[in-house]
Amino acid sequence: MSRRILLHNQPKSPTPTNTIRSFLHHNYQPNPRPLNPATSLTTTLVASDRAHPLYPQVQRELQAFNPGLLHWRVRTSNDLSPRGVVRSWALRRVKVALLAELRERGFARDGRKLDGGEGDGLRGALSVIVDRGGGAIRASGVEVRREVGKVLDAVMRAHKRDRDEKTRGLTAERAGGAAPLRILRVKSGRGDRSDTSPG
Repeated sequence: MSRRILLHNQPKSPTPTNTIRSFLHHNYQPNPRPLNPATSLTTTLVASDRAHPLYPQVQRELQAFNPGLLHWRVRTSNDLSPRGVVRSWALRRVKVALLAELRERGFARDGRKLDGGEGDGLRGALSVIVDRGGGAIRASGVEVRREVGKVLDAVMRAHKRDRDEKTRGLTAERAGGAAPLRILRVKSGRGDRSDTSPG
């Protein structure tokens, strides 16, 4: 009897630490406009308010927007934690992981290839949203890197898909070329008249 009680009271095996569900979501646009998912809320609000003292400055920044670079921002909400220092810490570790994953793939912060590497850089607008469930707070550094890596993998697939579609479109356009002109003979009361029309 005592043996059964001892076996019953034995501690359970520890729960693995790699079971944290995905805590990052993202919104990516490969061909963004100046106002896009990576634009700060402040910039978006000022851009729509002509009476705001910063309106001219924001308009200049929007006009200088370069769609050929990668623009990204990490966001969260107050629901992640009531303490601002905790939210800032969670955002910072995601940003650091994103920069590290970009470098590991050969890209600079703005998507340019590092050291003049071969191939295209990354372009577009990327907003990374930290889920309010708290996974970004509890996760280890390795888990944060893994989740950020998944986001970048998805971005690179979308970027490649968009680039391939544009390449196919240009190839089809060049292969088609301009339609040849065809000479039409139009009969009239004063004899035949020549006209040209696309073939």
